[in-house]
Amino acid sequence: MFYYFILALICAIVSFVIIFDFDDYANAPEAGFLAAIVFVVVWLVCWLLLPNMGWRFTSWIGILLTVSAISFIIAGSLGVKTGANLVVTAAIVVFAVVFLFISWFSTAEAFHYKDYRDLLTVSETTDSNYHADFVPIKPDEMIKVDVPLAGKYASAVLEQDAAIGSSCCVNRFYRIRLQEDLNVTLATGETKILPLKGEVVYLSPLEHSSFWRWKRNRTTPGYILVSAQRQNEVYFITKVNGEYLRLKYLRSSFFDSYIKRHIRKAGYLNGVTNFSVVLDPSGRPFVTATLYCRTIGFSGEKVTGMLTVDVQTGEIKEYTLDNLPSWIDRVYPENFVRRYINYWGQYPQYSAKELEELKMKGETPKKLNWRNSFLSRTKVKMMTPGMTALYNNGERYIYTGIQSAGADDGTSGIMMFNSTTGEATLYKLEGGANEESTRAKFEKNYKIDAAEVSASEVIIYPVRGENLYFATLKGASGDFLGYGISSVKYRELAAVGKSVDEALLNYYVAKRNANLDTQAIESNTTESEVYKVSLMTMEDGIYYFRFEGISGKEYMALPKLSKELKWTQIGDRVQVSYSQSMAEDESIMLENFENLSFAF
Repeated sequence: MFYYFILALICAIVSFVIIFDFDDYANAPEAGFLAAIVFVVVWLVCWLLLPNMGWRFTSWIGILLTVSAISFIIAGSLGVKTGANLVVTAAIVVFAVVFLFISWFSTAEAFHYKDYRDLLTVSETTDSNYHADFVPIKPDEMIKVDVPLAGKYASAVLEQDAAIGSSCCVNRFYRIRLQEDLNVTLATGETKILPLKGEVVYLSPLEHSSFWRWKRNRTTPGYILVSAQRQNEVYFITKVNGEYLRLKYLRSSFFDSYIKRHIRKAGYLNGVTNFSVVLDPSGRPFVTATLYCRTIGFSGEKVTGMLTVDVQTGEIKEYTLDNLPSWIDRVYPENFVRRYINYWGQYPQYSAKELEELKMKGETPKKLNWRNSFLSRTKVKMMTPGMTALYNNGERYIYTGIQSAGADDGTSGIMMFNSTTGEATLYKLEGGANEESTRAKFEKNYKIDAAEVSASEVIIYPVRGENLYFATLKGASGDFLGYGISSVKYRELAAVGKSVDEALLNYYVAKRNANLDTQAIESNTTESEVYKVSLMTMEDGIYYFRFEGISGKEYMALPKLSKELKWTQIGDRVQVSYSQSMAEDESIMLENFENLSFAF
């Protein structure tokens, strides 16, 4: 806060010098009084807004120039026109012009497009490597709950406690992956171990609902976890490992308990952004914030480290990028990632292979300079609308589609940005739709129980050797209805269902009927000991089977697969077939079914 005091003092001195009449000292009291007002106002503005104060940040110069302009107006209204004041005026104008020129020249993309492009290094590879790099997702690991649904579930739980519900609220959710099971006490008083290790959840710390609620309580009594992988699974947690939670340093707190002010008071006055809330392996909540600097004039943000703040004690720890705890994975802010990818796509360059190919053809490479980004646009790429955070193999990635400039709603590749390490890889795809066109397709062409649907965020997953878009479908009131599955490669291939299993089964039936990219089918033999039905049930409109001699696997089939399904009983011998790509799965979707115990 000392730097805010110095800035306020400088502004007050500049204001006094501009307003003071050096020929007639009679207005000294007025100039001093106005300078004092400037000091107080500037300090209050800094205290409230907490601007970055590094020299590559423009907040301080903006405040100084604003104060100077207002002081000139006041001096003019007072009729101050001495030679000394004209010198001061000329000096400030020259300073402003020089500063603006330097900031423009040192920052403009026209002069530094290569530096902007080099903010992100991208490895480019093929779709097949995508399936090698990323673990195939299981249906029960897909993100099935979006933020609005999580908000509805959390609010419903909070409203069950009238006292807490009237003083606290949930207004911000952070999608995190838990590293360990949690030993917690719920708001109901029940103590239990939550078996959530490796699962993705939404975390929302309880926030104060107003200034007066903050003034009375000063802390909030816990946080809410909402499963992102299962519908309507919510935990209101008030104790962790037997210790009561008292959350103090929050976004909704005031004065020195306001989390950003708490960090500024600790001396972090340069680039600090990306305030998030995470849990350590024990379930204790921490605020994390990204430290960054600017490397290209007054732009070109580069991440330099991380801060953690214990939400209860206020203890601050600083980490470099080389010694981050394993539970910190939200290092690179999404707005930084968006800028990096946009610069990379806007200012392309030829690879060594492309240059060699052009040389062999006798062609001269086109200049890929700043003008190319808006004139010929050779090799220019763009992000598809939207960015999504997802987890795979324990790592957090920020995902977006990539398409050529001027392309329609197609996708030529997917960019996976590791939000912890900053590494980016572009996986080239064979044609396909993008997220927005997929969302529109679900909402326009599909219904569940005759109800129109709206699609949540569309996420891409590697599933059994192909890329699939997945979305949660909701009704007009925002209530959950089902799920949508769509092919990335084939734009018209899609299906919906009330459960993930039903949506996937409908998708594979539609794919088989369309004869698209049919994979080899593994047909099981008709030996009785292998295909004798040992268990059979029906759930959510899907038949589930267990077969004798096969442990740890279930087999699923839609009723429309075969009319023999509804007449099948335990003990019947059946012949089934399914894609070889599902052979190692715990849940196998049948593509053919024949009951051998009777002739239909």
